[in-house]
Amino acid sequence: ILSEQRTILWYALDSTIRPVVEALREIMGSTENVWRILKSSRLKYLLGIRENLVRNVSFLRARAIPIETIQKRFLQNPGFFMRRHEVFKDLVAQAEVKWGVSP
Repeated sequence: ILSEQRTILWYALDSTIRPVVEALREIMGSTENVWRILKSSRLKYLLGIRENLVRNVSFLRARAIPIETIQKRFLQNPGFFMRRHEVFKDLVAQAEVKWGVSP
């Protein structure tokens, strides 16, 4: 990761990187999945993990979405889950209305 994304060195280990990795590990369930996300994601999402991802995943879990489904979708499209929480909630509500589905 360091060789491909050198800007990671600009972030503080204890205040930024470690909490992000711990949040990802809690959501993704394995170090392998965390590694896949960190390798494939842009670092601009780094701060969004703590600010948005945790809230968005909690929102979906409260709506009875299995964590396995969330993990699978997150691996496919991490940027969607990094959206601001208010925007994310609106998109889920629109999907429910437009397609008659609930998550």
